[in-house]
Amino acid sequence: MKIKLLLIIFCFSSIYSAAQISGYMGKKFSILYSPGISMPPSSYTGNFLQNPFFNIGHAASIEYLTRPSIALGLQYRLVSNNINNRIQFENYIGFEDKFKFTSHSFNFYGKFHFNKFLAPLSSYLKMGFGLQELKLKDFIFINDELVNKGSVSSLDFKFNMSIGKNWIIADYLLLGIELEHALPLYSASSYGFSSNSTVKRILVANSRRINNATEFVKLSINIGFIAF
Repeated sequence: MKIKLLLIIFCFSSIYSAAQISGYMGKKFSILYSPGISMPPSSYTGNFLQNPFFNIGHAASIEYLTRPSIALGLQYRLVSNNINNRIQFENYIGFEDKFKFTSHSFNFYGKFHFNKFLAPLSSYLKMGFGLQELKLKDFIFINDELVNKGSVSSLDFKFNMSIGKNWIIADYLLLGIELEHALPLYSASSYGFSSNSTVKRILVANSRRINNATEFVKLSINIGFIAF
């Protein structure tokens, strides 16, 4: 009877202990740096000429495994590019060779690993929401048949979904790849250096057109450290 009781206690203890252990070698907290590339803005009459071949972005993330196969994370991402203004506006007194597009985003996400015994090293699906600030500076355009130059910023939300896979390359060091698609959820919030509402709408619309392309598909490399 005592032997049976000890076996039952041992079995329950083993199950409970296994359920508490998650992550590679019991490690749950990871820090990631993710450089990547995304599509350039589309060329079309009236807005862009000689666009960059692609956009380069940088992201930093922290993650924590809350379940054997589920992690929650926070990410900051920066995308920035200098894009040529149209050369037919070069006689305009305020002409700038290039305008600058910048996107700052803060994302909260859940990561669902396909193999809970290898997380965070296995393949995964990631979904989340983010707050995004878009900035357009020195953009030259036509409004009411006049050449104008303007800058503007806007605050918007976005939904992210991605798939990826991580590998271990050394003790607690990660290397991975990730393919992401984001859907911008635009709001009416905007602010800038122009008090003209029509001009502001034009600037915000162009900023969002650029962002649509850069968010459509992104390919990133994950370089990470499993901290503890």
